[in-house]
Amino acid sequence: MKFVIATLLLLSLIAISIADIPAIQAPETQGFSSATNIVADGLVTESDTIVWQGSTHALDDSLAGPVTATPWDDSLAGLWFTTYEIPDYGYWILGVGEGTPGIPVSGGDVFFWEVDPANNTPGEVQFTTSYREDTLADSGQVTYTKSLSVDTRNQVANQENVEAEKIVAYVGDETGLIYSTESLLLDTAGQYGWSGDLFLCPFASGIPDVTPQFCTIAEMGSIAGMKQMTMTTSAGDRFIAATGDVPISLDYDITVSGVEDSPAIGGITAYIQVHSMEGRMMEMWDMGSFVPEFDWGSSYRPGLASDLVYREETTASGAISGFGKQMSYTSGYTRIP
Repeated sequence: MKFVIATLLLLSLIAISIADIPAIQAPETQGFSSATNIVADGLVTESDTIVWQGSTHALDDSLAGPVTATPWDDSLAGLWFTTYEIPDYGYWILGVGEGTPGIPVSGGDVFFWEVDPANNTPGEVQFTTSYREDTLADSGQVTYTKSLSVDTRNQVANQENVEAEKIVAYVGDETGLIYSTESLLLDTAGQYGWSGDLFLCPFASGIPDVTPQFCTIAEMGSIAGMKQMTMTTSAGDRFIAATGDVPISLDYDITVSGVEDSPAIGGITAYIQVHSMEGRMMEMWDMGSFVPEFDWGSSYRPGLASDLVYREETTASGAISGFGKQMSYTSGYTRIP
């Protein structure tokens, strides 16, 4: 049986959108932590660097969509399900064809089949997170306390994959200065895919059959150059979870105050920058509604639904009695305010 694509395109479009989806953990996971405590009069340095990349498929490959290879029945054992793009129309389609999976038959020989949900897979998710701190305190009294932890396992909504907290108190002499920079970055990208068992809650409304593409990069941090101060910072992000119900997040908090009855002296900057692009999957047609006796699935066209850019920077200099900034980025199918 053959169908003419131009005729099917006359059907109305149905839009499906969703936010970022976390990656699932690798088969083998790692965890490490460190704790630092320093009380000194003189020179203190601290340097931490983390770069972590990962993928739910193959790292550094192009983002892959789902490809299933389940025959419709025994009589069609030579036919394979696949996804591909029709250049003249620019949309993705479910098709089957003889021969190598991924190479469809041409033109009117395209068939549309209902795919078994048990064999549907989410699209690939790739991520990069990086954390860095560089602190140098010279010619002064320094108290420095820090904890740092990394856990590559699936996390729940109130836990983090990377977490760093520190408290620094510094009083410099005539030539003394403390210079400290800290930043946390999260970059995630995902290909369209089948929802399948991606979401845990069976009662969630509006769960789509197909999840769209997304691409987000967010960074937060601070820069301090002070003669004296008391500073606390907290940085953390989450992007590894077992299900799509858990949103990705990035958080950074900083407070700066004086020492005893004296204000902090120097300059402090805190910043956030986010670029978030979210996709939408438009259902071109539903074969079940077009030909009721043949419920063969649907065809979708991906597109960009939202492009958000945000930047913010806060600075203070001189005699600073108090400085505080809390920053947070969250993106997910379900979010806790």
